[in-house]
Amino acid sequence: MPCKAKVNEDEKIINEVCKKLNKLVKNIVHLDPNFVYIGSKEKGYYSIYNKNNYGKNMELSLNFRLYYPDKKSFYYNTEAKYLNSKDIDRYIDSKYNDSKFLYAKIEWFSVNPTRKGIGSKLIIHFLEILKSIENIEFILLSPKNNTAKNFWSTNKFVEADYSMELDRRVKNTACRRLVYKF
Repeated sequence: MPCKAKVNEDEKIINEVCKKLNKLVKNIVHLDPNFVYIGSKEKGYYSIYNKNNYGKNMELSLNFRLYYPDKKSFYYNTEAKYLNSKDIDRYIDSKYNDSKFLYAKIEWFSVNPTRKGIGSKLIIHFLEILKSIENIEFILLSPKNNTAKNFWSTNKFVEADYSMELDRRVKNTACRRLVYKF
């Protein structure tokens, strides 16, 4: 039962993020983006994306995920080391169920027209929205090319350091990542 209450609390957070993003985009580029979400705690993340990508003289696409810590990472907790194999699964489930969002990962972001400052303006405010979510520590992304990497670097994203790559709370992928830490 407590898990159900937690899901409702998390979905309230997600709904609030969608409302803030809709207002942000509408105010800056006069587009009604219709941000929606899918996902669940059981999946380990929620995906948020805009269904309406086109407006008058404008295209915008933003797709990102809010992740919980990797469930397997709780196996490495100090308390877990002293549990027998029968109790470890219950311990991990309990810790995971109590966990909150840890980080965001930007899956896709594009704005057209480009090189007008619109993308940077949106990202600055987008970061503020994510900062307001309790416990979010950082944002990850994998730029598809040097132009994208330069855009994100200009907006204070840096190459992930070695410790970030080894963070057990994050599912590891082989791609090069940029990170924005709060």
